[in-house]
Amino acid sequence: MYSTRYPPPDRPHVTLTGFKTCEILEGATFFTDLELELPGVIAPLDANNADILVKYIEDTVEQMLLHPELRHDNIQRMTKVTSDLNIDFLKRGVCWNVAQGNLQWWKPYVRFGSNLKDKFSGRVLRTINSEAAFPFLNFDGNLGIPNSLHITSKPSYKLAYVLMVHADSENIAALIDALADPTVFIYIHVDVFAPDSFHQKINKLVKGRPDIAVMPRPLAVTWSHVSLVWVEVRAFFDLLDLIRFDYVINLSGMDYPLKSAKTIYEHLNKKPGSNWIWWSTEDKNMWQLDYRVHNMFHCREHRFEWASRCVFSPEPHGWREFDGFKDLFPRLYKTSQWMILHHSAVSYLRKSEAAKLLLMHSEHASIPDEMFFSTFYAASPFGGRTYRDPKRLMYWDGGSHPYEWTSNDEAVVRAWAYHFLWMRKVDVVGDPKLKEILDDIRAKDVMSSQIVLHYEGGIIPVD
Repeated sequence: MYSTRYPPPDRPHVTLTGFKTCEILEGATFFTDLELELPGVIAPLDANNADILVKYIEDTVEQMLLHPELRHDNIQRMTKVTSDLNIDFLKRGVCWNVAQGNLQWWKPYVRFGSNLKDKFSGRVLRTINSEAAFPFLNFDGNLGIPNSLHITSKPSYKLAYVLMVHADSENIAALIDALADPTVFIYIHVDVFAPDSFHQKINKLVKGRPDIAVMPRPLAVTWSHVSLVWVEVRAFFDLLDLIRFDYVINLSGMDYPLKSAKTIYEHLNKKPGSNWIWWSTEDKNMWQLDYRVHNMFHCREHRFEWASRCVFSPEPHGWREFDGFKDLFPRLYKTSQWMILHHSAVSYLRKSEAAKLLLMHSEHASIPDEMFFSTFYAASPFGGRTYRDPKRLMYWDGGSHPYEWTSNDEAVVRAWAYHFLWMRKVDVVGDPKLKEILDDIRAKDVMSSQIVLHYEGGIIPVD
């Protein structure tokens, strides 16, 4: 992975306030060494023209939201984030793109006659205020420790799991039982869109178990949308407040462990402080990132009326350059959303101003969970401690989703399980024989010391 130094040698900057339409920009900092071209102003940003820039951005956003191609009837104008928080998702995206100052279609205000190459391609926005932009992500510890846990001091665990679930409580119960260990803490996110009966089943499942907690004020999740990244980021930060841990691992409700907690920890800690994220180094995959990240995607239609979900599609005039961020992230990486992070890497993510910029840019990207974490950690001090093997046994047969293993696959599973710590996707309740096979593999508890970089026959570490 690439590695760069962040932050770069700082440039002069100023904090802007007074945003009303673009609340996400309140308290953001802007560089002051680029010449601006605003009505009546051709000069660098300073205290005398700061209010003019704020007004220009806000007026531009309001005008652009009236554009015929942005006025379609879509549900993202009032997107559900949590059960009690809705945001104008389209407005956030337009505010963000206009604030860059150097995007041709988004009413640029940087004077293009100047040499922008040495000044990060003309990007003006330096940082954003997480309390204004991400109050639901716990960047600043402002959500606090869930009162229901009554934690007075942080207990210590070797492994922390983040389970992202929305259905099939019986499989989740089997997964929790398989993961359970005195050295393990389990943190569960239940999709807001899941039925109330499912929320109740999960709460009942974890009641009285001090090493398991359910995320309060959970998030609404839509496939291919940044909400998947939000869940992971929020869960990681909550865990920093709740407990002490060495490694955090994210799982779905259709995952299952192949090794004991002891063997999992010992294997990871052979490389102390390590992170494990698969990423592609093949240029043939870059077209996906170009398409997903550079185009501004929007909600176009309902997928499920009851859930107010949407299908993402690119806006014809929604091209967004990433060049202004290349000083922070020299290269985008295609990756999997499944990962293992060390405590130090999660702490770094929480403190990083660059992470907030990448997270904001990801909001109107398609499937950003397959880009965000690898791109971020590639450009961090952790690049040399991040390995291309998330330790999941998966099989990809060319469809939209990974293959669902069954007991009929016993020979293949036993042949490959030696190299992996978990597997997906499985239904161990619907296929009890498969559960017997996996429990037997976990009981034998034999793990290879190799890092698997080359997979065969459809066995790949990504979905």
